Amino acid sequence: MGNGDVSTENKNAIDVNLIDKIKNSIKNLITLEIITTVGQVELKIKDKEIVVTGIKDSKNCKSIWTKINLLEGDINTVYDPEFVTGQYQSLRDFHKNREDQGHQIIKDNIAALKELYTLVSGGFKDEKDS
Repeated sequence: MGNGDVSTENKNAIDVNLIDKIKNSIKNLITLEIITTVGQVELKIKDKEIVVTGIKDSKNCKSIWTKINLLEGDINTVYDPEFVTGQYQSLRDFHKNREDQGHQIIKDNIAALKELYTLVSGGFKDEKDS
C-alpha cells in the first residue's frame, strides 16, 4: 500500500461512519424553530459567524417565536402583541417569510441528504459485493 492509500477495512469503517452521520442528520431535522426578536441581544463571533447568545434586556425585547414539528406537522407561534397591533406589525411579514425560507431549506437539505445517503450506501454495497 502506497502513501495515502486507505485499507479496505478502514474505508468500510469510514463509509459506515458517514452513513451513520447522514442518518443522524436526517433524524435531527425534526424541529424547525424561527425566532424574530427586536431589542438588544448578546452576540458572539464563532467560526466566522455571528451567533446570538442571549438577550441583554429581556423586559424590553419583543419576539415572535415559531416552532414547527416536521414529522407531526404541528406549528406553534407565539406573538408579542406589538407584532399584531403595535409598531412591529411589518416584522410579522418578515417572520412569515423566514418561516417559508426555513421550510424550503429543510426540503432542500432532506433531498441533499437523501441523495448523499443513496450515493454512499450504494457505493458501500457495491464494494461489499465485489
